[in-house]
Amino acid sequence: MTTVTITKWGNSLGVRIPAEIVQRAELYAGGQLEVSTDRDGRIVLAPLRVDRKAFFAELRAFVRSCPQSSEVVQAMRDEARF
Repeated sequence: MTTVTITKWGNSLGVRIPAEIVQRAELYAGGQLEVSTDRDGRIVLAPLRVDRKAFFAELRAFVRSCPQSSEVVQAMRDEARF
């Protein structure tokens, strides 16, 4: 078990996660954690894992639902602002 110190961070509180735990949990800067408490009030942190199969299935369904006709592509080119 590792002990960390709670620090003030703006209107919130924060803790630093030691490197050893970061490596074991495969965390990275910009990653997300699910935060909850159990019945005893203990704080539980869990890495948010993306279900890649579900993500790509949703992406394929979305792409199939998008019209790809030449008229749509031309309209997108005409309206492009970059």
